[in-house]
Amino acid sequence: IEELGLTQDQVTELEQLRNQCQAQTETIREQLKTLHEGMAELWDVDAPDATAIKTLAAKIDAVQAQMRNNCIDHRIAALEVLTTEQRTQLRELIRNRPGHGGGMGMGPGPGCGMGPGCGGPGGMGGSMMGGPGRGDGTGPRSQKGTCPLTNK
Repeated sequence: IEELGLTQDQVTELEQLRNQCQAQTETIREQLKTLHEGMAELWDVDAPDATAIKTLAAKIDAVQAQMRNNCIDHRIAALEVLTTEQRTQLRELIRNRPGHGGGMGMGPGPGCGMGPGCGGPGGMGGSMMGGPGRGDGTGPRSQKGTCPLTNK
């Protein structure tokens, strides 16, 4: 975001953090995709097995928690790149962004970084740490060129 007046070093460091987050969460995203496909299969029968569905749901919850924790760590690291003034400006920009009650957060797609989208399905909605997520890994941060800090 131009308003933050990032230095080239900050942009570079944020890009490196985003790339690290994407690499770290790739396996988790694949796991979640496989687990969700398995869940669809469990439901796609005449008599769904409640025990099997609940067991798989617990596995999905655990993997989603792992994704969420990775994204929290990433967001904290990204915030540490910013100066105190830049963090204050970022919070203001997020609060004043039309139609976005969230902010930095885990949301749709493999995009990692400031703004919705730290690489995973679902998400931590609301508050400073999350914009709404989508369970399918698609959305505004799933494509390159959508990181609001680096425009990549």
